[in-house]
Amino acid sequence: MRRRKMALRRRIRMLIVVLILVVVGILIVPISHFRVAAGEKNHSQIEYRTYVVQCGDTLWGLADSYMGENFDNHQDYIEEVMRANGMDRAFIYAGQLLIIPYEADMVNSTQIAAANE
Repeated sequence: MRRRKMALRRRIRMLIVVLILVVVGILIVPISHFRVAAGEKNHSQIEYRTYVVQCGDTLWGLADSYMGENFDNHQDYIEEVMRANGMDRAFIYAGQLLIIPYEADMVNSTQIAAANE
């Protein structure tokens, strides 16, 4: 009788653990899917190029010129530039070589417009 009670308790505990795992799985999968979907803007269109900083350039100004629609705001773009260049401060100087993200279509249309002038 005692063994049956212990076996029943084990089964109940196992059932509770399985139910908890199922509930957690049901809650986590949609949240993780939402995060991936929200993060998948058009990152496949982001390319990187080198840029030599000119006198008077700022990271904010580079964001104005190159960030396009792949970044939500200037700060996200600046953080990506800093990450790509291993920078710990948002400080640039003339002559510095930076790796900057850009949208290929946006830069190509800018270059075409500049070439036509």
